[in-house]
Amino acid sequence: MDIEKLSATDRVFFDIEGGALMMHIGALMVFEGGGLVSPDGSLDAAKLTRLLEAGVSEVPRFRQVVREVSGLGAVWVDDERYRIEHHVSHAVPTPATTPSSCGSWGGSSPSPSTGDTRSGEASLVEGLSGGRFAIIFKLHHAMVDGVAGIGLLASVFRTEPGDLSPSPAPWTPRHAPNTLQIATALASDSARSVAHALHDLREAR
Repeated sequence: MDIEKLSATDRVFFDIEGGALMMHIGALMVFEGGGLVSPDGSLDAAKLTRLLEAGVSEVPRFRQVVREVSGLGAVWVDDERYRIEHHVSHAVPTPATTPSSCGSWGGSSPSPSTGDTRSGEASLVEGLSGGRFAIIFKLHHAMVDGVAGIGLLASVFRTEPGDLSPSPAPWTPRHAPNTLQIATALASDSARSVAHALHDLREAR
C-alpha cells in the first residue's frame, strides 16, 4: 500500500501547534469587482466560489487531510467528505470596513488534523469602496510553503481577464485507508528506513 507521509518539516509544524500557537499562513487580497460585483456593490459569491473550486482542483493537497497513528507517524489521505462550501465563507462588512481591517473577518484557524475539514479557508468580503472585494486566505503551514503558495496563486488567479465560469477538473477521492492499514504501511516504511541506514553504515566501514 502506497502512503504519503508528512515530511519532517511539516510534521514539526503539525506537532508544535496548540493553544495560542497556530501554525497557519494568512493572506489578504483586494480586487477590483469586474464581472463579479453588481452595480449595487453585492458580490456574486457563488460564482467566485466556483472560480476558487476550479483553481483548487489543480492542487490535490487542498483536498486532503492528515491521519495520524500515535508513535508511528502521520500521512496525507484524500478527504472523502470534501466540499468547497466547507472551506469558503462570505462576509458583508460594515460601511466603515477598509481593506486593512478585513483581517478580523478571517474566521477560525484551519488545521489539517483528523476530523477538521478546514485545512484551508477562504473568506469572501464584499462591499469595499470603489466596488472592490477581498479574499482572506488561511492555510495551514503543513500544507503550503512559499513555493506551494505561489503554485496555489497561479492555479486560482490569472494575469489577464478570462472565463468567469470555469469547470473544476473531475476528481474522485481515493478511499481512505483504515487505522490498521496506515499503521502497517508506516511500520513497513520505518523498517525499510532502518534497513537502508544499516546498509549505509556497513558500506561506510
